[in-house]
Amino acid sequence: MSYSRNHLSATQPKPASCSTCQNYLCPMPLSCSKPSTTAFTLPSTYSKPSSTPPTSYTCTPKPWCHAHGQQDNIGLNYSLGGGCMMMLGTYNFGLMRMVFNAAPEECLACDTHVHADGMHDKCDYDFTAKFRFPNGGIGEGTYVPRPLYLEALHARVTHKETIVLDASLPATEEKTLTREVTLHGFMNAVIWHRIDVTDCFVIRSKADGRPLERWVEWKAHKAYTYRGAGGGFADGPVRIGGCRFGTSWRSFRIRSRAARRSSGSLGR
Repeated sequence: MSYSRNHLSATQPKPASCSTCQNYLCPMPLSCSKPSTTAFTLPSTYSKPSSTPPTSYTCTPKPWCHAHGQQDNIGLNYSLGGGCMMMLGTYNFGLMRMVFNAAPEECLACDTHVHADGMHDKCDYDFTAKFRFPNGGIGEGTYVPRPLYLEALHARVTHKETIVLDASLPATEEKTLTREVTLHGFMNAVIWHRIDVTDCFVIRSKADGRPLERWVEWKAHKAYTYRGAGGGFADGPVRIGGCRFGTSWRSFRIRSRAARRSSGSLGR
């Protein structure tokens, strides 16, 4: 998910803190509209209004070096990369931009905590952030203080509700579908990952939208090669950001190139 002016990296530092929300980690200091005043909530599986925009949620557990507070870790050296995202949240924000294929337009909330140990008082150790994207979708990300083995890194995307044509239904009823896709292990997908697709079907009354029947269908997928992915990927390799990739995933390179292209730093 990348970044243009909002990209936080060692070579593109941002101000010490956002002037609006006063957070060191705010990734959109130029357009942040307000400090966080709302509680963090997960996207719901079923949204009744058909105009509800898609949402995404990403979660990254705390890596070992942060969980155990290595004070000499380069990621905590503020004099080297002060104000940069470093390894705190780069995957969350990157994947969120890839999900929406766009950069966010507004930072709606950004909550962080600093180490406050007298040495790393300007270094955050967690965050919860929410963004609004061009299509009206809302992206939420969190970096939580839990060791990696307790919860795999995951990203969850809830698509907006759609109408499914079903000739077997009477004229007074309609069927809707809300799809939720969860990618487990997005940071280490080449080692292990799983993609869960959960489809929530609802048959409801056209007159008042009252649900009459509801059921859920679930499938899990894995693919370590383009051929294994099937569909439009089966004839891989593919081109991303002007680069040709081979028969299997190379997650770091693919994410980097896709991010740079979405930010406009690569030619079409």
